Formats: sequence, structure tokens, C-alpha cells
Amino acid sequence: FKHVEYSARHVNLTESTVDATITLSYPANWSKKNGSSELVPHLSTIDALTISTNLSQDILLNSFKSIDHCWMKRISIKAGNKPEEDLRNINAKITKEIQGLDSQGDTYLIFGGNVGTMKVQLEFIMPAAHEIETVKDSVEKSCYSLHFKNRTQFIDDIIFYSPLNAISTLFVAYDKEPHFSPGGIEAGYPNIMNPVDSLVSHAQIAQSLLYKLDGLTRGESNTLWMRSLNIIAENPAKRIAATRLLVT
Repeated sequence: FKHVEYSARHVNLTESTVDATITLSYPANWSKKNGSSELVPHLSTIDALTISTNLSQDILLNSFKSIDHCWMKRISIKAGNKPEEDLRNINAKITKEIQGLDSQGDTYLIFGGNVGTMKVQLEFIMPAAHEIETVKDSVEKSCYSLHFKNRTQFIDDIIFYSPLNAISTLFVAYDKEPHFSPGGIEAGYPNIMNPVDSLVSHAQIAQSLLYKLDGLTRGESNTLWMRSLNIIAENPAKRIAATRLLVT
């Protein structure tokens, strides 16, 4: 997923809605299995997450000068009836549906829409203490357009209690020191577990469980397709870059 390139055209942005046509470019060797031909890529859950987050970011920047401390509290993504394999013209639309104040006085914003055939809903929290910050950096250098590709999720000490349960340790580290100071959503929390880390690591363990359950190796399997995703995140102040990972 680090080598996927995204480009947007026909972008239409208003105060509460943005729509665009997205093209995805996967490298030729994006997924290799022993004795198999080149696999056809499809629109993935990570693609939908990063695209919808970046489109939401465009809307957020209409209301806030800086969104470096804005963080994602809730994510819901549901796939369509079949994998979407035509990645040249993905229609994406995101709309700000609800905005209000929570019990802490922070602003919550709920966005909904679609990336291709995937339905997406995201909830963001903008802490009141950071609403008047000045702009730190450009969207082009945001955490969800470039910076997330500079992180690696290390999964270790995996214990399979049964074909349906596994626990492991998870540690996230940067591949190299970034040569720029990123901005955008969650840029103010560089050393925490973020939604991409959670999605990637849980998907890897779930994949291993499925192989064990069906008695298959990766090379014997067909395309694995994530049908739905739900993530609820804690306040970044309670998160670190290392944790235990439980998958059932």
C-alpha cells in the first residue's frame, strides 16, 4: 500500500462538500504469490480511508486555519457487492453532515459519502485548545497523503490460541526521518498508533487466521476482500506507538 499513487482531477469543493475523480496506480508487482500470474489490484479499504480522509481535510481547511491536532475518532467503511478493479476513474464524494460541540467543549464533525462503491463515514474531533492555531504546512505534505507511507508496522510474538483467536505485539516506527514537517489531520501526534496502523496490522493477523481456519497457504489463496471496517479510536493523549494486538 505504500507504493500506491493517487491523483485527483475534476475536483469540486464547496463549504461542506467535495467530489473528485480519483485515479490509482498500483506497481506491477504489488502482490506476488508462488506460481501465480500477476494479480489484478482492486480498490482497497486503505485506499478508501486515505482518499476520504484527504477529501475531508479539504473541507476542514475551509473552517480551521490548522488541523494538525484534529484527529479521527470513528471510521466506518462498507464495500460494495464486488471488488472494484477499474482504478482509472473512481468517483469520490464526501459531505460534512453534522458539526457540534461535545461534553469537553471540543468540536466534532461527521462526514459521509463514498469512494467508488465503498460507503464511508468518518468522525473527527477538533480540540478547542487548538482551533486558533496558525497554518503549519501544506496539504500536499499531509500525514494522509505522504507521511503514512513512511511508517512500518512490526508485528511480533504472535500466539494463535485457536483458529479463531490470535494475540501479538505491535510496534510502529518510521522508515527514515522525514525531510519535511508534515501538516494536516493528526500531524500534531506523530508518535501514536493511527487508523492506518490499526487497519494494516489487524488485516495481516486476520489474514493469517483465515489461512489457518481454511488450511491454506497464502500462495493457495485467492484475493482476500475486506467487506467492512469499523474503528473507534481513543484520544491521542492515551495512545502510544506500541501495543498488544488481539484479533478474533
